[in-house]
Amino acid sequence: MKHLLPYFFPTTVALIDDDELFLNSLKLRLEAEDNFCQTFSQPLVALQKLAQYSSMARDNVLNNLREEDIQEANKLVTSFDLTKIYQLMYHAKRFAEVGVLVIDYTMPKMKGLELCEKLNHLPYKKILLTGDADQNLAVEAFNKGIIDRYIKKNADQDVVLLQYICELQQEYFYNVTRDGMALIEKKAPYLRDSLFLELFEKTLRAKNCREYYLIEPSGSYLMLDGKGHVHAFIVKSASEIAGYIEFVEENDDIPEEILKCLRAKTHMLFFFGDFNGKNWQDCLYPMEKLSLAEEEVYYAKIENFRSSELKAEKISTWRKYRSE
Repeated sequence: MKHLLPYFFPTTVALIDDDELFLNSLKLRLEAEDNFCQTFSQPLVALQKLAQYSSMARDNVLNNLREEDIQEANKLVTSFDLTKIYQLMYHAKRFAEVGVLVIDYTMPKMKGLELCEKLNHLPYKKILLTGDADQNLAVEAFNKGIIDRYIKKNADQDVVLLQYICELQQEYFYNVTRDGMALIEKKAPYLRDSLFLELFEKTLRAKNCREYYLIEPSGSYLMLDGKGHVHAFIVKSASEIAGYIEFVEENDDIPEEILKCLRAKTHMLFFFGDFNGKNWQDCLYPMEKLSLAEEEVYYAKIENFRSSELKAEKISTWRKYRSE
């Protein structure tokens, strides 16, 4: 993982090739590896459709973020709507967003590179399928930023192609959200630390989560596995933990056993949604410390996270979307 993203979910892969037998075969093979594909056998039809780019996630989460906002961390709430990020889990349409295009070079009426050039103003990530004679043109297009990857079209392409699709889905969301994420990282620079990124990626793999959604600018996320179970990865800076301890010391209503855990820095308090001021134990989670180059951070992993704020029955999963 090169970058932490404010959110990630699988997107649709668009396949464009005039050879319908190859196109349908490739679709079956890619979807057998947990992808979802949309096919186009006519490049002009593909251009017409893909030129109408839309991103439900970007349009609903980013609120007209301006370049100057990145310099002002206090504009985080108004420029990057964190409250809407995790609510993307409720919308099946998020998976219909096209992030990666796989385009054949040799097609009638419009070559693959021409199609790539016409879509180059949009954030799609593009993979060009080439023949032996097209390699030099592909290298030139890659160097110019017209395509993002190229691969020789043959029977052995699938392993590399799957790797490229996985990499480019990450790069797609990075390009769409990097201005907003720069604002978050300004408040929490440890989110760029390689050790933190390694921990985050291991946490995803351990629960087989393909989706994640930022819920706090400190780097706390909800993670969604294939069955629709939600897991929480809660992160607090050392100053936040100190602030919690100061708060509870001044609060006479907090039970002594809770105070002991917080003072010992073995547990953290985490509130998601409304809190009645009584069930403190329900908001207390074991935490661990991660020592980074510039500071220490604390994190808690919460399996099968539950909250009145989270509407589990409304969550739409990737597995259900692919089966419909």
